[in-house]
Amino acid sequence: AGAPVYDKEGAVVGYAMADISMDTVRAEQKHFITMLTAGLAGLTILICLAAILLVNRLLIRPINRLSSAAKHYDARVGNSSEIDNLTIRTQDEIQSLYSSFKQMTHDIEGYIDNLMKTTNELSQTRLKANQMDELAHKDPLTGVGSKLAYDQEAEKLTKDIAQGGAKFGIVMIDLNNLKTLNDSYGHEKGNEAIKKICAMICDVFDESSVYRIGGDEFVVIIRGDDCGRVGQMVEQFRAMAGETSTTDGEPWETVNAAIGYALYKGDDTVNDVFRRADNSMYECKKLMKERRPA
Repeated sequence: AGAPVYDKEGAVVGYAMADISMDTVRAEQKHFITMLTAGLAGLTILICLAAILLVNRLLIRPINRLSSAAKHYDARVGNSSEIDNLTIRTQDEIQSLYSSFKQMTHDIEGYIDNLMKTTNELSQTRLKANQMDELAHKDPLTGVGSKLAYDQEAEKLTKDIAQGGAKFGIVMIDLNNLKTLNDSYGHEKGNEAIKKICAMICDVFDESSVYRIGGDEFVVIIRGDDCGRVGQMVEQFRAMAGETSTTDGEPWETVNAAIGYALYKGDDTVNDVFRRADNSMYECKKLMKERRPA
């Protein structure tokens, strides 16, 4: 390799020459390429590490934290505090996802709270409805079945008649002189007389089959094998509350009642049996009035 040497006037006065080995040149080239490659490789590694750290910080770590909070979240308990306490400010789709998920947990808890309130209200309503239904089926004065309860039981007996498996009887009981007691001593004493006669009825007949269908009227439904001994039960009641059963005491304590009964004998309806029992009871009441001393 060489270069010309010039004087002041610009004329060539000589040449400066140097002898360079090509092996040295190639070695320098190889060294340069090696250093350049190593530098590029190191820079690439640094860029990759920085990218990994950035992705981990902005993407993987927030997703893992959000995933962990989601696993621990239980909508039934409403433990959204771990989600609320997350700090995710990536200013990208991850933050939008976190905001949506956070809002969703609050919405779910609101829905569950409303659902629980509605469920409690429904439970209270159902309880009140059951209580009202129970009250409607129970006579408030005596505690036995009401007129509504009797009507529903009569519907069941009507189905038994239609299916050909009916075996029942109806007993009618009517308290005597209730109006006189009310007029003479007041309705409180009249109520005492009603409760007194009801207690006698329940002593003789099954309490669950006793119904008060009017002010002084009671009905007893006899079923199954009791139909065969209903006559004995009626006589037992007459001994307790018949015309000769009065004892010393106040008028509302020495109550008596007329009683009559009828058994199902292929009647078309329950009302047919009811009317026969009612007629039997009025025959008894008529005889009691005729035998009453003047």
